[in-house]
Amino acid sequence: MSERAFSTQLNRKVTATELHFLFQSGILTDIHKFYCLDPACRVPLTAKAVNSSKIPAYFAISHRDSPHISTCFETGITEQKIRFNLKKERKNKSTFTV
Repeated sequence: MSERAFSTQLNRKVTATELHFLFQSGILTDIHKFYCLDPACRVPLTAKAVNSSKIPAYFAISHRDSPHISTCFETGITEQKIRFNLKKERKNKSTFTV
């Protein structure tokens, strides 16, 4: 989960707090036109919860198989925990025997 991303539609950095307004006003129209701001990472991002009045908008990785790089400065602690749990889950599956 990220709080900031680069918008290819606007050709500039966008914050998660701006998303609701930008989508509601029609300035942004495609939730998939974002990528990570970390120059070493640049993972594709998707804007989430842009039409929700209950959940704050945020950016999530577009593809589960393409996470942020481990040293990405844009990832939050939540995403780092998810990444750790996925690695742990994969390890447990690979060591599972019948």
